[in-house]
Amino acid sequence: MHVRRSQASPAASYFVDWLAPKVRELSGDVDADLLIETTLDLDDQRAAERAILTALDAKAKARGATQGAMVALNADGAVRAMAGGVSYARSQFNRATQARRQPGSAFKPFVYLAAIEAGLSPWTVREDAPVRIGDWQPQNYSGKYAGDMALITALAKSVNTVAVRVANEVGRDRIAEAAHRLGFTSPIGLTRSMPLGSNETSLIELTSAYAPFANGGVLARPYGLVRISTREGDVLWTHKTPPRKVVLDPRTYALMNVMLERVMSDGTGRRARLTDRPSAGKTGTTNDFRDAWFAGYASGHIAGVWVGDDKNRAMKKITGGSLPAQIWHAYMVQALKDVPPSAPAAVPPTPGVAIATRSPSPQSQARVEASPRSDDPLGDLLGSLGE
Repeated sequence: MHVRRSQASPAASYFVDWLAPKVRELSGDVDADLLIETTLDLDDQRAAERAILTALDAKAKARGATQGAMVALNADGAVRAMAGGVSYARSQFNRATQARRQPGSAFKPFVYLAAIEAGLSPWTVREDAPVRIGDWQPQNYSGKYAGDMALITALAKSVNTVAVRVANEVGRDRIAEAAHRLGFTSPIGLTRSMPLGSNETSLIELTSAYAPFANGGVLARPYGLVRISTREGDVLWTHKTPPRKVVLDPRTYALMNVMLERVMSDGTGRRARLTDRPSAGKTGTTNDFRDAWFAGYASGHIAGVWVGDDKNRAMKKITGGSLPAQIWHAYMVQALKDVPPSAPAAVPPTPGVAIATRSPSPQSQARVEASPRSDDPLGDLLGSLGE
């Protein structure tokens, strides 16, 4: 099966390769040219590529930030943009879907989600002070302790000690259940460092798990295919919207948005904040600055960014609140320039109420033409740093 990639931007080949196994599975042995309609928005795709290439300049690479990836989703999980690296020509490995890294503090929203569901609130106070579990004593990114603080502040400032205390209080099993309910599919080990993001995940998995915070509390599995048909017009397969599954109750949904918006206004995500609309998200940085993350959402648009090095080498103080936040901000400014500002969607009051999403425009929706006459494919740590 051969793909004419010239219709899309170069890095869209990562997206095309991601779809390849599914296309083969759904189309079977059809002796006809195929028209494959996808969710990809070419304008958004170019914006994602530009944001990564602009941020990962010579100065960033000198600090060890040699690679980056981004994935952007509609509120229903439709993939609008996917950049699996800085150059598809140099490396076809897709860091948005294939790489598995520790998310660090980008996992903390699921800790506080479990806490809210257990009856705590953003204004519940817990102590930021040294904490020890057996022989393990996690440290804050700053190396300092501030005493009593509200949970909303602890998340905004990405305080490790409070996250560990809360996890011990509500139970790591409840945290894992909450994360899986919102979209994590990977196993989550219930280790001491789990609340600080020591379990590996992929960028697309983490990003899709943030979607329920943006879309009214509805599960959103990532997908990229819309329709497969022959050039003659015979439709072989069409995407069917799965039954709506609400995974957050209204109270939890509202309070999580309050907490994640504070990260942007007064926390580690300030560089990502959008000035023309509500925005929310979370930074993540792992030990020795080996991985830096930002995942967030605005106006029903969810995006995640990873920056690091393929050889897992330490970067020089690259945190999730630096380059990833800058990349996310640059992308969102372009992707949302024609989208009216809006707050996160309300939780549907009754079953069957649809969640509003931004659909790809006919002008920018990516289509891939394929031919069957080719073999060419379609396309436990000691705790993570606070920020």
